[in-house]
Amino acid sequence: MPVSARRARSKAGGLATLGAGSGGGDGGEEALYLAPKHLVIGATIDVYGRAVHLRSCDPWTREWYAGEEAARAYECAPQPPNLLIEESVPAPPAMVVPPHTGFGSEEDSMQSVYTFNVKPLKRNLTKWALHDGIVYKWSAKVITTSVLDTGRRFIIALYPADDTMAVFEVSIRNSGFKGGQFLRRDKYHTSAGAEYTPPDFAAGRRVTILSHVFEVLGGADPETRAK
Repeated sequence: MPVSARRARSKAGGLATLGAGSGGGDGGEEALYLAPKHLVIGATIDVYGRAVHLRSCDPWTREWYAGEEAARAYECAPQPPNLLIEESVPAPPAMVVPPHTGFGSEEDSMQSVYTFNVKPLKRNLTKWALHDGIVYKWSAKVITTSVLDTGRRFIIALYPADDTMAVFEVSIRNSGFKGGQFLRRDKYHTSAGAEYTPPDFAAGRRVTILSHVFEVLGGADPETRAK
C-alpha cells in the first residue's frame, strides 16, 4: 500500500470536524498535536491540508479504544460503529483502437498501441519457408466511368509468404499510360477487414483495393490458374 503521508506528528489546529468523544481542554504543547482521542470514526481531520474522513477501524484498534489504558492515559472513548458507505465503482474505459493513418503497415502501427517499447514484428518463419518465392498473379481491369481508363489492364500479385499484395499496370502501346507499379507491395484488406486470399480473385469477381475497383479477368500465369 503506498504511503500518503510519512510517519510524523500532525498538528491538531487543522481539525475540521470532531466526533463525539474527541475531548478538549488545555494540555499545553501536547494539545497542539493530534492525539488518539481525536481519531474517532465520523470525524474529519486535516492532514497537511487534506481533509481525511475517518470511516472505520480494524478490530485490534477498536479493542484498544474500549480498554482501560486508552480511557485512563489518553481520555479516549470507545469507537462508534463503522460507517458503511456504498460507492459506485465506475467501469474502466474501453480501449478504442485509432484508425490506421496509412503510413506503414497496420500491424506495425498497432505495436505503438499495445506497448511503449515498440519492437519490430516477428516474421512467421514457417510460413515464409513454405511460400518463399511464390507469387500468385491475376490479370484485371479497372471498373470506372472514365472512357480513358476502360482499356487499362493490371496484374494483381499476391505474395503468400507474408500475405502482401501489389498491383502493376500492363504497358500498352499508345495508351497514354506508362506501365509499371500501380500500388506498392503492402498488406491490403477487404471491406470486412480480412486479408485477401486466392479464392477472392476468382474470374469475374470484383475486388476493391484502396478505393480502386478491379474486375478479375483470370489467372495471369499457369501456376495461378492451377491454384
